[in-house]
Amino acid sequence: MILLELGKWDPTELLLDDLKRLAIAIYTQTLRDPMTQINGFKIIHDFKGTSVKHLRHCTPQNLMFQYHAAIHRTTLTAPDHGAAAV
Repeated sequence: MILLELGKWDPTELLLDDLKRLAIAIYTQTLRDPMTQINGFKIIHDFKGTSVKHLRHCTPQNLMFQYHAAIHRTTLTAPDHGAAAV
């Protein structure tokens, strides 16, 4: 289970592109665990503390990236093991 507290992210200290890279690194490292490959993982999004400084990053391009990552990349297919929900 991953808890994502976006209100604690300060966009002036960590750029959005760096946050995306960090998230991808964490998710890929998590997927290396065999139990995660079998059971998948859940993400809880906590938006408490978000403000206009966060809202300015909700551009159509970023929202499409988030949608694509959440919806289209939630199922990985292994060659011999079928589909595994992530």
